[in-house]
Amino acid sequence: MHVTKFSTLDRAQVLSCSDDTTVRLWDVPSQSTITTFTSHTDYVRSGQVSSTDPHLILTGSYDGTVRIFDTRTGECELLMGSTSPGSGVGSVPVEQVLMYPSGTVALSAAGSILRVWDIVAGGRCLRAMSNHQKTVTSLAFNANSSRLLTGGLDHMVKVYDISNYNVVHTMRYSAPVICLAISVRRSAMHLRHVEFDDSWRSPTRHTLLSACQMERFPFVDDSQKRRKEGHWLINPCTNPPFARPLSNPF
Repeated sequence: MHVTKFSTLDRAQVLSCSDDTTVRLWDVPSQSTITTFTSHTDYVRSGQVSSTDPHLILTGSYDGTVRIFDTRTGECELLMGSTSPGSGVGSVPVEQVLMYPSGTVALSAAGSILRVWDIVAGGRCLRAMSNHQKTVTSLAFNANSSRLLTGGLDHMVKVYDISNYNVVHTMRYSAPVICLAISVRRSAMHLRHVEFDDSWRSPTRHTLLSACQMERFPFVDDSQKRRKEGHWLINPCTNPPFARPLSNPF
């Protein structure tokens, strides 16, 4: 099992996505499976329940497809990816998917390509962007979904303006970025990256960075303590190690 996420509309339900290619929705009180989907043919490494409809589930798989499942029918209702007519998408593994809060648009990351899918139009690919040099590993919106953050194995975190998908901010770190998330309450970005040895097998350092780009959040200069703990608080007016803030993206 690679992914577990609560439904935002029904906290008694949990979504799981697994390397056994299955997607399951669980009922927490009864500890039983509500629905199991088996349409994917490879690892399922990303998924979420729609924030507008608790019956719709968005998933991304190493089979190169992005799918939307409906728990009412138990079937895949929409297919986006390698077998979509005219999509121009190969069988590159899908690392991450993310649905807009409106439930009408989905994002997927496969390799270094970020794609925007129009769910209402039957899964049409609206845009494909390649601003990372290596695989994009993580996607996240800011609090009001006006900015999209992407992290990748190229050590970069990029911030997009959702209105036109232009990159408005870039941060560089010392190692591949494997996940990131936004703290809505504190307007902060929590980011984890890993440095590997030369064989790319054994992690040599595991660091959790906490970055805040809001001017109202003061910069605390306790770098020595944070260096030992592996935590950094990044302010756009400073130039801390492992980061290169260019402007205030939020």
